[in-house]
Amino acid sequence: SNRQEQYYLDHKTYTNNMRRLGLNAPSNNKTHEVENGLYEVKATTANSSRFVLVATALGVQKTRDEACKEIKPDSDGGKSPTACWAN
Repeated sequence: SNRQEQYYLDHKTYTNNMRRLGLNAPSNNKTHEVENGLYEVKATTANSSRFVLVATALGVQKTRDEACKEIKPDSDGGKSPTACWAN
């Protein structure tokens, strides 16, 4: 989310290109696997007014927390599912 906000400040739009956010991504530029290998992140919505990131659990993380296999922060400050985020 922080990288999206910085990108917006610099370019006046959000992006779904993970490489433009300074993250490692395969040739399609659409996904980024986090360093610990537990999640893959992509921007499902990215335009001039908002973004939605989707982090999908990988490997053992899929079985660690069934309710949080997919978490979604967005530019409006939303975080879903809400049970997956600490208060």
